[in-house]
Amino acid sequence: MIGRYTPEMMANVAELLPELERLGDSEYEWAIEGITIWKSSRLASRPMSVPTYRRGYTFELPEDMRFVSVPFTRLDGSRAIAVVLRSGTEELLAAWVREANGDVAEAAIRLLNREIEAAWDYHRKTLAPAADEPPASERAWLTFEQGSEEAPDAPWGLQRLRISNAGDLRYEHRNRGRNRTVSGRIDPARCRRVFEALSSTAFPAPPQTSFLPGASGLVIECDAPRGRVIVDYFDGLKMDGYRDVISELSGLNAALRTGDKTAFSEWGLVETPGA
Repeated sequence: MIGRYTPEMMANVAELLPELERLGDSEYEWAIEGITIWKSSRLASRPMSVPTYRRGYTFELPEDMRFVSVPFTRLDGSRAIAVVLRSGTEELLAAWVREANGDVAEAAIRLLNREIEAAWDYHRKTLAPAADEPPASERAWLTFEQGSEEAPDAPWGLQRLRISNAGDLRYEHRNRGRNRTVSGRIDPARCRRVFEALSSTAFPAPPQTSFLPGASGLVIECDAPRGRVIVDYFDGLKMDGYRDVISELSGLNAALRTGDKTAFSEWGLVETPGA
């Protein structure tokens, strides 16, 4: 990266580059001449401490870095459009097209900038701590167990969901010998509302002491305040506080069990690769 190009510099550098026809498209990256940007759909395959891009070597991707179009005049006097990678007062000429092919440049710029923004969104959701995230010493976990692995009246088997007040998620589904797990991050503010709903009850005092036979019993366990209770699903939906805990977490269980992408988006789920 260098300072801003003068018109003369841009014209001279453009002579060293072929005209852009299309972006390079590999399994993991988009390429524009010697610059490559990670595809947002593949970010989970390579966890990074910060977003990066490559131009020969790998460099940190500044949060304000974007591709922009810059009209210029070539050495032969023809009009052209440069595709420039810019961050602050520095920039790098990535490619160029003749003025008549400006739509090629604009399409490439839109796609690459979307990928850069997606990389930073992914980073903020998975790696960057939120400003109001509780410190490790104050992190609390809530466990929500629903169903039974072998019971004939539990069609979905056993689902065990753990969330923290910082947005961590662990999900385990065991159903008659078939096991599946999911780990990741979800909206921490929504998690904290679940903790607040539980704190509005008399937990850890038992909410009920008698139960009808069946698989509708739920186990709720928390370490702040520390305790463990059993509550019937249907009875709990009639109780203040427990109603919100049960509806939120049983809904999240169902989404994780069925792969509900709409619910994933509402919860801001970002899965941890390899989990």
